[in-house]
Amino acid sequence: MRKAGLGRGLSALMEEVAATGHGAPPPTLLPIACIVANPRQPRKRFDDAALAELTASVKHHGVLQPIIVRPVRVDGEDTGRFEIVAGERRWRAAQAA
Repeated sequence: MRKAGLGRGLSALMEEVAATGHGAPPPTLLPIACIVANPRQPRKRFDDAALAELTASVKHHGVLQPIIVRPVRVDGEDTGRFEIVAGERRWRAAQAA
């Protein structure tokens, strides 16, 4: 017995999300100086050897997986800075690169 699937594939679902505007915003390039570490980051220690390896990779290939950030607001106003949500190791490696 054949299991019924979506029929149109995953790309059809993605088109629907894009059409309704309910997807994530498109990636944006930001100056590294505008990004700040999250003080609530659970990881407090970063292995120097692993970070050096990641830095070498960033130098060679660039940052392949985006760093997720959110705007830093003070009294509801944007400050022009962005706090890291995910990707602090990549951010540190990019700074070192």
